[in-house]
Amino acid sequence: VICGGASAPLFDSNVISDGTQGGFWIQGHSKCVLKNNVIRNNHKAALQISDNSEPHIENNEILDGDGGGIVVHGEAKGVYIGNKLSGSVRAGIGVMDDACPLFIGNSMLSNQGGGAVMAGRSAPIFIGNKLLGNGFVGLGVKEHATPLLQDNEIIGNVGYGVLLQGKSRTEVQSCTIENNRRAGLCACEHAALRATGCKIQASTEAQQRAGLLMHDESKAVMERCTVAGHKTGNVVMQDHSAGSFSDNELVSGAIGLKMHAGAAATLRRNTVRDSKECNILLLNQAQLRASHNTISGARGAGVRAIQSAVCSLSYNTVADNGDAGVRVEDAGSVELRSNRVSGNGSDGVCISNSRTKLKANVIFGNREVGLALRGAGHPALVGNTVVAGQAEGAHSLDADVGVELGGSSGNTVQASSRAFAAFSSKAALLHSNMLLKSRDQCSAAVTRGLDLLDAAQPKTMRVLFEMPDGRTALGEGPTVSRTKKTPTEGKGC
Repeated sequence: VICGGASAPLFDSNVISDGTQGGFWIQGHSKCVLKNNVIRNNHKAALQISDNSEPHIENNEILDGDGGGIVVHGEAKGVYIGNKLSGSVRAGIGVMDDACPLFIGNSMLSNQGGGAVMAGRSAPIFIGNKLLGNGFVGLGVKEHATPLLQDNEIIGNVGYGVLLQGKSRTEVQSCTIENNRRAGLCACEHAALRATGCKIQASTEAQQRAGLLMHDESKAVMERCTVAGHKTGNVVMQDHSAGSFSDNELVSGAIGLKMHAGAAATLRRNTVRDSKECNILLLNQAQLRASHNTISGARGAGVRAIQSAVCSLSYNTVADNGDAGVRVEDAGSVELRSNRVSGNGSDGVCISNSRTKLKANVIFGNREVGLALRGAGHPALVGNTVVAGQAEGAHSLDADVGVELGGSSGNTVQASSRAFAAFSSKAALLHSNMLLKSRDQCSAAVTRGLDLLDAAQPKTMRVLFEMPDGRTALGEGPTVSRTKKTPTEGKGC
């Protein structure tokens, strides 16, 4: 059937089948209306919509064709409501050129070429549709297409849930993206994605290996989404992809956020929790800037950065992870500012062979060392509070650090007597204003601290040891009083 010119015929409750061409070709400026028809087993596209036509297509069944289900191209528009598109060899819906149709409440089921595919400079709108069990992709976007996807269900597709390619720009709002075989959302090449209020999850490890997978120089903004349960990682970024993530929940995946190969991301006000490995993993020159997030409950580390990664953490809560709260090894640089790091199953913060700046962090209640700095470097520590863990002391300072806390000031360290064993004579260049508070019930910590001061250079350290019974010992420079009485504060006491 061909509808052309300015025609506006109504086709209701017909069967159009087994044609050697397509079912309908709607062209020109036609405003054809199709309702309640069955269009099946045609050799080419069941409905081809072209030119400047604006059809109304509602409640039709479009089944089992060798071509696509509905193909919209040229500058065509139209409204497509409540149709079922199933079993096509190609995509259920194809939109290309400069077309901008509106799809509401349609079902795209088990189409071999995908549920819907967009290309050219098309700008379709998809609201409340279901894309289920399609081959290759639930919904594919390429070239310069700019679709809006709102309140759709994209579930159980054989390949990707949503695949973005080329220089496409896609808005995904309040969609449910579940149990697709490869990834829920995938952006590659120069594609850009904005996802808001979506639920992206995998029920089993055999499904949807990543929630959001980013390649090449793609970009993404994700806000108020829940991403859960993915085998490779809830969010996986690689190459030089870039992302901004705010107010999301990344929950119960193998890794909450995995970044490598130069990827860059900003995290703000997210909850990253309960990962099977670590919550955040940075590899191979990845760059992360994270603030005001809660990072908790991983079996491994809260944050792990290795292989020249760059990590900046500020105002985060890093708590109750199975390994260290923050573990950094051979990274390019790490800066921690005003974070709370507590209740982790190993060290609070452990940094090795990396440029380090720590300011105004509170580190307490971790199972092992509160703050461990190891390997070459000149760490700068200002105004941190460190409370010893259960196993060792507040600080563990490797002999290779050189100036152990060079440039540090205003730090507070509270520890058991075992903590002071970590402060060897090589720590003699500690700067001023290091306050050490002992929780021991005996004077052993005071004695050990005074031995340390004997080895110190004059006036490089001021240490106050405060015992639970109120006794104190204050030392400044190499001359120290070992009285058990409360001394008078001042030089030489």
